[in-house]
Amino acid sequence: MSSAALSVAAGPRRSRGSGRHRRGAGRALLWVLLGVVVVSYAFPFVYLALTSFKAPIEAIAVPPTVWPKSWSVQNYEIALSTFGVIPSFVNSISTASISTVLTIVLAVPAAYAITRFKSRSGQLFVFSTLVTRMVPPVAIGIPLVAMMTAIGLRDTPTGLALSHTAIALPLAIWLLTSFFESVPIELEEAAAVDGASRLRTLVSVIIPVVSGGIAVAAIFAFLASWTSSCSPCC
Repeated sequence: MSSAALSVAAGPRRSRGSGRHRRGAGRALLWVLLGVVVVSYAFPFVYLALTSFKAPIEAIAVPPTVWPKSWSVQNYEIALSTFGVIPSFVNSISTASISTVLTIVLAVPAAYAITRFKSRSGQLFVFSTLVTRMVPPVAIGIPLVAMMTAIGLRDTPTGLALSHTAIALPLAIWLLTSFFESVPIELEEAAAVDGASRLRTLVSVIIPVVSGGIAVAAIFAFLASWTSSCSPCC
């Protein structure tokens, strides 16, 4: 084989090798950038957690230190021994949990029905859920207090959870609608051929596929209840 033929045959190999090298370098650069972003976002939370183990004098020292010079649980002892902290924490956990469960139980069938039946009223309902997100929670405070008082749930964790559910439900429906729309209709048709009912199809086929989306909606619902500063029914 002539030298010209060898050089022509070696050319594609060098180009493939250089292409793999560039892709490897680009991937490494991407991971470095992602690491920088993660560290930038995580550092305040890590610094906050480390500061909680510092003595009060060290926590306000100038210049500040990232790592505690001496580890102390004094801050946690003071917080947990303060009157009302533990009951308030338990109430917040129970309220947020009840609100999250109610939100998911109501949002999953609503989003599924909207995406599968595709009626005009369903599309209008999705639009209305987005409109309700524009209403500030304080605007519905008086109606919620009146309703909870009428049914005897005012100043109770259950009444507070119901009010938080009313606030978080529109966002959960809107989120789950987009996830249900991404599920191929062929999965339901195959389940129907096997004799599964619509409810069995939803529980056994569709929900496992969109479990990630349900987890996202649950996290948003829990955070909406946990961080709510407007609780008219408490």
